[in-house]
Amino acid sequence: MSAYDLLLSNIKLNASKNKEIASGCENEYINVDKLFNLFYHLFNSNNLLEDAKPVADTDKMNKFVFTEEYPDAIMTDGCTVTFEITRRECANLSVNTKYMSESHTQYRPMYLGEREDIDNGGVIASYMQPYDNEITLYCWSSKVKYARNIASLVENVLLVSYYFIRQKVGVFAYHGRYAPIIKTGYGEKNMVGIPIKILVRTYEVGFVKKSILDKLPQLIIEDIT
Repeated sequence: MSAYDLLLSNIKLNASKNKEIASGCENEYINVDKLFNLFYHLFNSNNLLEDAKPVADTDKMNKFVFTEEYPDAIMTDGCTVTFEITRRECANLSVNTKYMSESHTQYRPMYLGEREDIDNGGVIASYMQPYDNEITLYCWSSKVKYARNIASLVENVLLVSYYFIRQKVGVFAYHGRYAPIIKTGYGEKNMVGIPIKILVRTYEVGFVKKSILDKLPQLIIEDIT
């Protein structure tokens, strides 16, 4: 059995069990790298994001800059919400978690199918791996009341958008709002950050090319020797 056939045999083991999850996931679900864009769209469509104009006093509590950068890089007189992936691991489907009622951690990729490899000949196998991602949204401001208000706005948008988000991810679960963080190292301003944590399960699709995979055993041997 070739390396390709062996891998294909392994990832097919759970195919029938996970057929319902895997069906159509190549087109329906997004990976972790696109979560920021999804949240940006939600906040922007709710008119919560600052534009390039100066921040008016009435908007300082109701609008914010949304970024993956640390707040000192773009901090304005208003508020900033930063996006951070604080934990990522293979999806935990254990019965002893408060989110799932299945019985294992999904370490093995789920087999989706094969298609012809037009460029290299042979076939390409597609597979899907579920990941649990802890996303932390830090709501930053120079004033505690502004940071709290922005945190509430973020929570409300995520709540009302739940069913839209669930069209793109496998699980979306709110963890909670945590104690404020006090930072003094951002320019000349003391800043308060209120973290909001959520769990997002992504179903991420990958591909295995037979023409490349068949070369791996020899490449590994050459690298070792």
